[in-house]
Formats: sequence, C-alpha cells, structure tokens
Amino acid sequence: MKKASHIQKSFVISYIAIAVLGLASGLIGKYYLPEASADIVTGSGRIVMSTDCAANAPVLQSASTLSAQEIIDYGASAQAWVIKTQQSKIFRIIIAASEIIKSAPGGEVQFTVALGNMNTATYSDKFGKIWIVASDSTTPLELLYDTNNSLNLAPGKYWVGKATKTIKDYSSTKIGVMLVNGGGGDKGTDPHRQGCIPNAIDLNQVINGVVSTATATASVTATSGTVSQVQWVLPSGFSAQYVPATYAGLKANSILNAGMYIYRFNVDGTKTWKIYTIADAATVLTPGVGYYVYNPGASANISLDEDPTYTEKVVLRKGWNLVANSTSGAVALGGQSFPIINSVADNTCNILDTCFTTETVSQAVGEGRVYTNAFLIVNKTATDASVAFQTIDISATNVAAATIPLATPYWIYISN
Repeated sequence: MKKASHIQKSFVISYIAIAVLGLASGLIGKYYLPEASADIVTGSGRIVMSTDCAANAPVLQSASTLSAQEIIDYGASAQAWVIKTQQSKIFRIIIAASEIIKSAPGGEVQFTVALGNMNTATYSDKFGKIWIVASDSTTPLELLYDTNNSLNLAPGKYWVGKATKTIKDYSSTKIGVMLVNGGGGDKGTDPHRQGCIPNAIDLNQVINGVVSTATATASVTATSGTVSQVQWVLPSGFSAQYVPATYAGLKANSILNAGMYIYRFNVDGTKTWKIYTIADAATVLTPGVGYYVYNPGASANISLDEDPTYTEKVVLRKGWNLVANSTSGAVALGGQSFPIINSVADNTCNILDTCFTTETVSQAVGEGRVYTNAFLIVNKTATDASVAFQTIDISATNVAAATIPLATPYWIYISN
C-alpha cells in the first residue's frame, strides 16, 4: 500500500477558488465589454496588404458568430474572428465600419475594433497596436492601446478602439486587420507582426449593401439519415455541462460555431484549462467529463449531434479532474471505475494500456492517491466558490457512503 498523501486544506481551498473557477483572474465572470477609447494617430511605416498579410498570417484563424449583444453594440454587418497568433496567443477580434461622410465611390469611414483576450492569463503588451490595413493605401491606420500605449487585458475582457480613414472606392478596397506587438527598439519602433486577417470586412457590402464578387460565399447543407441529438440550455456567461452516458460523444461544432467557448481542465496533463474556440469545431465532447461553456450572448438552446464512432473515455490524471455523473441516476462514488494515470507515468501520456490502470475510487483512496474531499458543482452557473460547490468526504472511512447525484459535475484530485 502506498503512503497516504497529505494535502493541506488551505491549498485545496485556494486551488479550487483560483485555479478551478479562475475567480482571481476573471476567467469566469459576467461578459464585460469596456467602453474604452483609443489614442488615434496617423500610422507610420509602409505596408502592402496583398504581401504583408500573407507573410504575417496567424497560426490559425476562423470566423466567429456575433452574439445578440454584439450585434447591438457593433451592428449586424460587423465581422468577428478568432485567431491564434505567432506567439500562440488566442484572441477574438470584432471589426465594424460605418460611413461618416460619403464621397462616391468611397468616403470617410469610422472603423471600430474590439480585441478580446481568450487566454487563461492576463495579456500585457507595451507599445502594441492594431493596424487597419487598406489595399488602396500603403500607410496602415494605427489604433494604439490606452494607458501609455500599453495593454493589460484580463481573460474574457475586450479592449475597444475607434479610428477614421478615407477610402477612395468601396468596391475595390479590401480591409485587413493586423495585430502588432510592441517589439524592440525605442518605444516599440521595431514591431512584431503577430497575425493579419485579410479581407476582414467587405466595405461594399457594409456600406452599399453589395456583396463583392471576391468575397461572396455559398452555404450548402446536406442531410443523411437520422442523427441523435441532445439539447443544451446555455445561459449567458459560464455554465457547467456534461455529456450523458447514453451517447458515444457529442460534436461541439454547434456551440463553437455560435461564438461560444468550451473549457476543459487538465485534458492533456498540464493541470490548466484548455479553451476550445471555433477553430476547434471538429472537437467531440466525452461522456463522463465535466465542461464549462462560456456564452457571451443571451441564453440559447443549442442542439448537439452525436458522433456514434467516438471512442474516447474519461481518464483521471494527476491534479484536479473535472468529471461528471452522466448516468441516469445517483451513483456511489467509491464504486466508480476510472483509468487512473500511474504514479510513475508522465502526466501527459496518452497510451491507455501503458500509463493508466483502471481501478475504483475506493481502491485509489486506499492507496492514498485521492484527496479526502471531492467538490460537487451544485450551482452550475455560480462564479463564487462558496455557492458553486458542495464538499463531500471521500476519506477511506467514508468513501463507500459518498454519493454523486444525477447530472452533477464534480472535482476529484489525484496526487502523485
């Protein structure tokens, strides 16, 4: 029998309150869009969109759906994108345009750009900026960050800037958006271009209601047979969710394509949150795993299709694991079996036969590998740990009596 692991209660409470719910960093909180203004200056340097955008593409980019509130804030013609920069940071960018003065075939246009931090840590950048790049000009329009041209953006928060630019001809001018880090040199004079979205918005469509031939798209929907579906009610903000055990797996594309985000903890053994965005639309959700979904808009009912070929099963790794009772009734936790990472295995190992041993929670508790409390998520939308969790005793003398209610996600800790 392995020696019992002694984990300080204060550590667990701190970890639950900060790392699990992310309260200190603002990871889980009410959707917030600050009313920020930008210092607007004439852009310096030269840039050619057709070559510079291609040469400075983000690692990933994907269109995102506007929420109902964002349509009110920016207009129905605004466009949203999720990008992963060359520094492996994930941002959501919204760009909107409105005509101030008409001078056919172009005019004076006000651009609004919102930059959302989709990472789990605060994003800081000194002398960073956003460039609005027009194909009819080699001088980008700069939107500089607010305080001393610096940015400290908490997770889930947005910075908003506005600037105006004269466009000669809406029908022949393409608009790109580039995220630029401050870089080196004197006050960031050697900027690092982290990712450009070419053709981020179609001015001819936004202002004249005409879809340019080059940017017109078609949508084709095909159906084949009957697909099993589950409907999730996703309130505004964060909510804990799970996949019923009667499904092999649920496709996440309907949630992600709606501009929402899915959070899973410790999925790859790094003991951190993994955030799924529209760029991860092929993701399938696993039965028995607990998830958080962030909905930036109004409450919505989303249908998820089953993937009957999906075979991944929930596993427990070292550190905190968010799992769920996804069966049709309450279960005795002590009798639940999981593949648990071996104590000598690397926590990132994914080879089930080599790195995991299937055993019951009672067995793992007897080996001293499980913290003596589990935390039920009894309020699935709470962002206050005192309201969100119910503590249950799963020590060796009590684990046999511990019960997990129906449809309840919960946290369980595996030590080394």
